[in-house]
Amino acid sequence: MTIAWTAVRVSGERVGSVHPQWVSINNGVYVCYNCSGVHRGFGVQYSFIRSLSMDAISDKQRKILSHGGNKRFAEFMEMYGLNSTPAGVKYKTKAAEFYRGMLKAMTEGTAYPMYSALIPVSYTHLRAHETPEHLVCRLLLEKKKKKKK
Repeated sequence: MTIAWTAVRVSGERVGSVHPQWVSINNGVYVCYNCSGVHRGFGVQYSFIRSLSMDAISDKQRKILSHGGNKRFAEFMEMYGLNSTPAGVKYKTKAAEFYRGMLKAMTEGTAYPMYSALIPVSYTHLRAHETPEHLVCRLLLEKKKKKKK
């Protein structure tokens, strides 16, 4: 499947293999053969692994992959300080759960349902430079600062 590999190369993302042949569909990331085995051990609710050469990838799954990507996932995890966390823990965190929900919502063209608990009613739009995930991160930090006072 050259389409999936092109998506990785064009966006400048790097994985442990020169030509990753596996993907975690619900996390939108490309993984090497060794990591695919690790991810399978997490359970499909945390990482739904497919082979790019042996499994059929549906249009919806391709769309999830196009919204995700290794770089985007890493940047999102960095906002929560989780990049150095072992994969067995990282993919089972609330942050990863939120990310998977966000990818699903983007793919389906629906609102991010998990935002409703995090965003006050007064927030009707994002700041010009913010992505939805940055908004959530900012709100969580503001909430944390208020608790310290």
